[in-house]
Amino acid sequence: MSTEFHTGVPDALPQADWAAAQLQRVGVDAAVSPTLHGGYRRCCLLTDNGRATIDSGLFWIGLRSYSDSTVSTSDAECPRLDAPEMVIIETKSGAQPGAIDRLLWRNGIRPCRISKYATGMAAVYPHLPSNRWHSTLTHHFDLPAAA
Repeated sequence: MSTEFHTGVPDALPQADWAAAQLQRVGVDAAVSPTLHGGYRRCCLLTDNGRATIDSGLFWIGLRSYSDSTVSTSDAECPRLDAPEMVIIETKSGAQPGAIDRLLWRNGIRPCRISKYATGMAAVYPHLPSNRWHSTLTHHFDLPAAA
């Protein structure tokens, strides 16, 4: 199995022409530029009745400055959230809770909704709407509530 990674400018992706045509068709500017860089380390666990991914070393870097929403070239201007002590565990076990789910529950760990992308965007760009991620940001990331 071959896997390709793209680390360049999003406009250079092979699918960029197709995406640009679809956006232009409905009257949306097709210019694409990066806004968020996020990363983590992933460990995968497999059991007879389920699996889990454990993401650690979480970080998000906003690639636009707060003031003018232009792409920033200075790390000092880029908003950042680091959560090295946090892990995100996602379980998949089909219709019934699996062994990993039950282990987490026995240890007081309850499920919560999270999108790493949406949470990162709401954290590093506080002017964006974050209602859906307010609880995640304030309870799990210990960030202050937006004004």
